[in-house]
Amino acid sequence: MITVPYVVKAKQKVIDSLNLGVPVYIVGHLGSGKIQLSTEAALDFTIQKFGEFNEERKLYYKNILTNGRKKEIESL
Repeated sequence: MITVPYVVKAKQKVIDSLNLGVPVYIVGHLGSGKIQLSTEAALDFTIQKFGEFNEERKLYYKNILTNGRKKEIESL
């Protein structure tokens, strides 16, 4: 998909809706790129969420290693 401003804006609107848990309804002519837009938005959204999840896990383990009790550290 070509990243022209209106496509980037539309994809961001889809991602914002996904973040809010709001259903997305995409309307357009046959072959206008609705599926491509939704696929790329879902991919970007998923990558973003996994990045956040990985950062949370990293901080969780870092906290245990720096501030954890001996039993917690040994369990790692």
